[in-house]
Amino acid sequence: MGIPADHASYLQRKDYVPPQPDQFTSEELNILARFGHWMEALTRGAIEPVTPDQCKFRAVAQGQGTPETPFERVWTKLRKLHRPSTPPPPEFSEEAPLAEASYEKPPHGSTVEAKLEEFAEARAYLADLRQQEEAERKAILKPVQAQLDALEEQSKQEMEDAKRAVEELEAELRAEILKIGKNVQWENVAVTCYMGRVTWDDKYLLKYAETHPELMRYRKVGNPWTRIRFLDK
Repeated sequence: MGIPADHASYLQRKDYVPPQPDQFTSEELNILARFGHWMEALTRGAIEPVTPDQCKFRAVAQGQGTPETPFERVWTKLRKLHRPSTPPPPEFSEEAPLAEASYEKPPHGSTVEAKLEEFAEARAYLADLRQQEEAERKAILKPVQAQLDALEEQSKQEMEDAKRAVEELEAELRAEILKIGKNVQWENVAVTCYMGRVTWDDKYLLKYAETHPELMRYRKVGNPWTRIRFLDK
């Protein structure tokens, strides 16, 4: 199965940098740099998942499951790190909906109704293809599944110990680099020092702007966008 064109356009971008990069391991930063734009597009619905793993990733990224893969863990970590403790008032939120949180059926015979019907049929067809692929995958793996399970169990503890050692050494290295406050490189390892991220409390700035309206000219609001959710029947 080839990579869909809309997926490829995001996968070609290798410049994703998370806020507060010092909170991530080098492995996590590598994943985000290579796949961050693509994962973000999957999460917000700009592209649709085409494999069961991608469906699971989006569900976990939206808080509907336990992260298990490196992709799921790093995106869950990103979401937790940058979840606002006090959300701004809805009327000033960049993600404020254009309408109240109520829904109505589109006019009968309208273009919106036709597109919704076409969209639902396309998703149903895609779901059938995914189920067929998954069934074929399981059939192919069945003869060797027991061997794969045994190999995973055999190497599990060794992998966990090695991973823990890498994480501990990385934490020590980060602490030492922060002490000297310089970017360093040794062979193929480069460590960059970042200044602490500057944030502003939108709630209190907006309150201050009530008596200093000139402040609002410096506030930028993103373009409106839509989010499609699939409701349980």
